[in-house]
Amino acid sequence: MAAFPLIVFDVNETLLDLETMEPTFQRVFGDKSAMRLWFANFIMYSAALTVAGCYVPFTEIGAAVMKMLADTRGIKIDDGDKKELMEKFSTMPPHPEVPAALRKLRMQVFGSSPSRTIYSKCKRASLSTVASSICLNEDSARTA
Repeated sequence: MAAFPLIVFDVNETLLDLETMEPTFQRVFGDKSAMRLWFANFIMYSAALTVAGCYVPFTEIGAAVMKMLADTRGIKIDDGDKKELMEKFSTMPPHPEVPAALRKLRMQVFGSSPSRTIYSKCKRASLSTVASSICLNEDSARTA
């Protein structure tokens, strides 16, 4: 059998529906579009920390970025808000077309979340059955 090209997908937003988090941002910030600003900064800080060789769990970065965004808007957030954000982030469903499309591919998943989070996200989204392997930034950071 001929080898197929390998296509690597990031899990968050590419495969999973980030817009399902908008109600949390609407409640906390009074503006669902704050989710997009939060996510852009989330990715930026995650990339900067990765490039600097400094491992920080993805969920911790997300909570810190939420606090920074709240601080810039004069909004007080509590541990319950952070917990809700991380719960919503950990349980995002796949985009409707994703499961059927991925069944057509040999798939490898990459993620920066802690192992237990990325595996549970893939399982909940029915992606674990179509992934040939799951690569985690956390695993490489610990072995480096």
